[in-house]
Amino acid sequence: MTECLYKIDPLLTRFDAVVTDIQEFSHANGQTFWRMTLNRTAFTPTCAAPQGDVSSTRGRLIATARSGAELTAEIIHIEEDTAGQVWHHTVKPLQVGTIVRGEVDTPSPRA
Repeated sequence: MTECLYKIDPLLTRFDAVVTDIQEFSHANGQTFWRMTLNRTAFTPTCAAPQGDVSSTRGRLIATARSGAELTAEIIHIEEDTAGQVWHHTVKPLQVGTIVRGEVDTPSPRA
């Protein structure tokens, strides 16, 4: 089960975690969508976003490859299943066991 850091500190915007599962979720307009679970997360589950609507991105998962290059997976939706697992939807898969840094976007102040 995912440790829900947002329940402990709702203002947390950065955290470290490990990818614990990944599933191919769907295909739309020639794009594959994935969902991943992490051992811990600060991303709060939300209502469904339209598939491929990257404007609804809520943050990103960043991993470092063995070569030292950073790999970024933008988060397009977060959901919690009935077992308490929090699924992070993305168009870029990361392997199980990958250590990631999560960065949660904070809402922009309205003028």
